[in-house]
Amino acid sequence: MQIRGGDIILVTTNQQATSTGRRRNPNDLIADLVKSIKVPKASSSRHGNSGLHEDELAQLRAMFDGLRNNPERLNSLRGVIPDLVTAVEQNNFDMFIAKYVADREQAIARQRAMLDPSSAEGQRLIAEQIERENIDYSHQFALEHMPEAYIPVTMLYIRMKINGIAVKAFIDSGAQVSILSERIAQRCNLMRLVDKRFRRSVHGVGGMQTLIGKIHACKRIFVKYL
Repeated sequence: MQIRGGDIILVTTNQQATSTGRRRNPNDLIADLVKSIKVPKASSSRHGNSGLHEDELAQLRAMFDGLRNNPERLNSLRGVIPDLVTAVEQNNFDMFIAKYVADREQAIARQRAMLDPSSAEGQRLIAEQIERENIDYSHQFALEHMPEAYIPVTMLYIRMKINGIAVKAFIDSGAQVSILSERIAQRCNLMRLVDKRFRRSVHGVGGMQTLIGKIHACKRIFVKYL
């Protein structure tokens, strides 16, 4: 990989297209960049008003060019460091440097405040970090034990015949009984089979509904998927 001492190394995880991927805090990513930079000796020259050493500037240039030539990698960082991504997309290296320096200073100030036990702001930032870690833990736990909650579900509709009448039905794999509206029951000539002794109220996503009864059995034929 030709990594030398003092090089900036940006390590990220691939972002998935779905919402299951963990989104890193921008300050965390900038903090990682700051930690990875080996600051040259004081004799090294600095670049303009940015305060960057020439070696650091060269590494940022390499990172800028690398992201510009790798659209897939650039897109994976869009939700993490959007300002830097925008600078790369506009091919504006000066903007890239300015945003990097601003974010780096913010990350350093954040770390400094968190290390000060007497800083109210630092305590607030620590509380935010703990809260974010707890949320990340619960997210990973859910992904491991309840992955079905993060899988897109395609609604399944079918064409069928009830009592010889063509209708369209929705499949609910978790339902214990089949439900049809009073209008469909009338259309399919099933009202005469309704046992009103089973009249009751039910509660669901749409609120409370009243079931007028129960049809114990009728003719139904599956036709095809929609």
